[in-house]
Amino acid sequence: MPGHLTEVVAGAEGDGAEPRAAGGVAGSLETLARERAAVGRGVVRPYRRKNGREASRPVRCPSGAGAGCRTAIPGRAPPHGNAADVFSGAVRLLHSHDKAPVASGVPTHRLEISGLTHRYLSTPVLRDVDVAVGAGAFVCVLGPSGSGKTTLLRAIAGMVNPTAGRILIAGDVVFDASTGVSVPPERRRLGMVFQDYALWPHLSALENVAFPLRVARDPHPKRQAGELLERVGLTGLERHRPAELSGGQQQRVALARALAARPSVLLLDEPLSALDAPVRAELRALLKRLAGDMHFTALHVTHDPIEAFELATHVVVMADGRIAHQGTAEQVYSEPETLTVARLGGAVSVLPVVCRGVDTGRAAVDLEGRRIVARAHRDVQAGPARLLLRMHSVTVCPGASADALQGTVVQTRFQGAHYLLDVRLAGENVGVATPTPYAVNATIHLHVDPDAAWVVPAAGTAPASALLATGRSS
Repeated sequence: MPGHLTEVVAGAEGDGAEPRAAGGVAGSLETLARERAAVGRGVVRPYRRKNGREASRPVRCPSGAGAGCRTAIPGRAPPHGNAADVFSGAVRLLHSHDKAPVASGVPTHRLEISGLTHRYLSTPVLRDVDVAVGAGAFVCVLGPSGSGKTTLLRAIAGMVNPTAGRILIAGDVVFDASTGVSVPPERRRLGMVFQDYALWPHLSALENVAFPLRVARDPHPKRQAGELLERVGLTGLERHRPAELSGGQQQRVALARALAARPSVLLLDEPLSALDAPVRAELRALLKRLAGDMHFTALHVTHDPIEAFELATHVVVMADGRIAHQGTAEQVYSEPETLTVARLGGAVSVLPVVCRGVDTGRAAVDLEGRRIVARAHRDVQAGPARLLLRMHSVTVCPGASADALQGTVVQTRFQGAHYLLDVRLAGENVGVATPTPYAVNATIHLHVDPDAAWVVPAAGTAPASALLATGRSS
């Protein structure tokens, strides 16, 4: 039947693979997690019969793929080891809209995470994470490699069962470590966009987008798919297969396919990181427009601060498995909780200063014999502190003045719209953007904007509260 799959799930080593027809999505996909461990020999991808209907055929797993080789991302051989669960979940998430709600209730947020903790062997990767995302919010999780952001996304998607904690989607409990509840990925009503597109290579753009609609028994899958492709700017390319599309166009198809399911929450796993800078800029603008037009709820994982700040209604910064800061993009950039958060937000200069006092949110600090008054973190007290300066926090003065700081140019770099100077000041290099170049070793005078500078405690270890993203700001 259209939209139905045949699965090949291998038995124990030496046994033959047994094909089974899945009656819609509620069939054997739902039982995969309970299959005994085996050496996988087959995965499934759809293909078109001559009459145009979709069926499936087994595709042999690579040698030594191991017991996890059961289902895979369309058109790809599954990976080795535990990563196979990610690929298995990718297929299952495409079918999530064919399921009834898990439980009844009145949702207060579209996504709620409380006390989420997870370990890989003895290594903690998530540490008591609390997040609440309101309907229509676009939340970006920003962090470096190893910060736990991808594990958080996988836990929400049902590809990882955390050690502790609870996850609710649209008011329904989909994971609770204390009671043993773990709803399969296909029943969580999620959409997902991957970094490597995960498109079926033998299907056209239109057929890729229409596939989850057929699974959901939509009466007009091709019409709906065509409308979504028009929304993402692919009119005229409906019949092209992935190999005939650029990377940016393929990611547009993947985005349209994820939105076709009308998910409760759209998950995006670094979807732009493999693309060139101009294409990333185009897709950021597209995502921003679609989020405004369609009002979907999204959780977007990225290591790129520009991406996070441009897209997000709220930003969650993760470091070492914890939420290090949460807030609007402007707050995270201009008023970071810690030095780590400041550096993750983009280029920043950190200068040691002495705080002489704090009054109504502003600190008076001494730097190079000059007194500077700047906005201050709530935990700043008299004594050693750190002054954080972004490029726009400092400007070059035409000459010496009572409050000007004197520095020495150590490097000049042309960056198109401006020259970037590295100026030696208080034993540190400070980045300064100017319209004109300066010679190396030149002495210049700098003015610090008190409304753009930020003072934090010397240790830079202020706690961060949990996220409460209540929706889009007007």
